[in-house]
Amino acid sequence: PAPRQFSANWPTQTSLTLIWYTVETAAEYKLEYRKDGETDWTRIGGKFDYLPSKSDHRQAFGVAAGLNCETDYHFRVSVRGNGEARSDGKLYHSNSFGPYAVTSARTGECAQAEEITNLLVSIEPACATLTWTPPSGNRDTGYRVERYSYTNNLSQRSERETLMEQANRLPALYQDCSPEYRMQGADHVYIISALDDEEEAFGSAYSSILKYGARGVPEGPLNLRLTRDTQSSRGLAWVAPRDPWLTTVKTARAGFGRQLVTRDPWITGYRVERREYQTTGGGDWELLGDWEILRNETDGDTGTSFTDSEDMGDKQYVYRVWAYSDWGLGGPGEWVFSGGDPD
Repeated sequence: PAPRQFSANWPTQTSLTLIWYTVETAAEYKLEYRKDGETDWTRIGGKFDYLPSKSDHRQAFGVAAGLNCETDYHFRVSVRGNGEARSDGKLYHSNSFGPYAVTSARTGECAQAEEITNLLVSIEPACATLTWTPPSGNRDTGYRVERYSYTNNLSQRSERETLMEQANRLPALYQDCSPEYRMQGADHVYIISALDDEEEAFGSAYSSILKYGARGVPEGPLNLRLTRDTQSSRGLAWVAPRDPWLTTVKTARAGFGRQLVTRDPWITGYRVERREYQTTGGGDWELLGDWEILRNETDGDTGTSFTDSEDMGDKQYVYRVWAYSDWGLGGPGEWVFSGGDPD
């Protein structure tokens, strides 16, 4: 079947966000678009994410970017199943895409002069840092920063609150360190407006919906491997987890952009652990005892290698590595075995 309730939302100068309900046992979605009046469809690449939900019916979304402003577009989505049985006993075919769900929408107005652009929001544990590019003219004399918040899974929205209003030309930067910002489960939207000589707002820019803690704790380190495996020492190496925080920017008339927000460091440390493995008579391998912490660095040591120099004798070990960020300790990555893979 075609995905249900397919819609195009949040038009900007160059993008639209497409949302649909997921299909049970779907293996892959195909998202496409075309301009009104054209016949050829263009596939939208990239990974599709999911909106937060407390029910069994999840909503997926993808962004159609690089579009023309003030232009009508048509969109369609289809699903390819993984061949598993549905709840009604039928099978999803895994070799082709099924029926399409179709929707249409128009992109936002083309950019005008004298507007705030490039609004970026960096989410950190203590504060949100907002930066932007001032309007191109000399009409602005100050800025107004506002915020409203969503709670209960985007079902409730607060009143629009003014955080700062200053009638002089300030640096294009503001930090929100309020208790309301740090409220767990809250989703925030920021609005930056320029002020003219009469303190009238113009050229406003809007952030996307930003979840506190969205950057979160890191996933496990990647590609854990042995660089040395002898009785006297075992060398470990790994790749740092990917920084998941990709700030998405939506402005009123100045387009849609993405900027990878990088900090030094995103990862603040690693924990390395080992545990003994043992088997007798060719039976199954068993973990012996608790995990032993060999290195526990919560900050300052972000190197992606470690050497265990203890003589292992006739023992065999399994190792795992965790990663820390400002938000805390994440999950461990995959295990690696010394002295030969017990499988």
